[in-house]
Amino acid sequence: MGSERTILQALIPAMEGRTVIIVTHRPAVLKYVDRVIVMDEGIKVADGPREEIIGLLNSGKIPAASVLRNAAKHAGVEISTERQPQSGEVTV
Repeated sequence: MGSERTILQALIPAMEGRTVIIVTHRPAVLKYVDRVIVMDEGIKVADGPREEIIGLLNSGKIPAASVLRNAAKHAGVEISTERQPQSGEVTV
């Protein structure tokens, strides 16, 4: 974890005003990006702004969501584990 932190501390200022592509399985990096593309076995399953992708994770609409949620929990990234009601859905 120390090397990851060192790399991120060096990378964050260098990313300012630039387009940077980061390939990672670490949800902690979500804090530092504007857009996320989620791949599952080489297939793009989600693409959008960070907030939208976190919403998809929360709703369980991304196939790898449970794996990402568990990794996010350990990384300190806040992602709800409760399923969110869908549009028009009533919860009781």
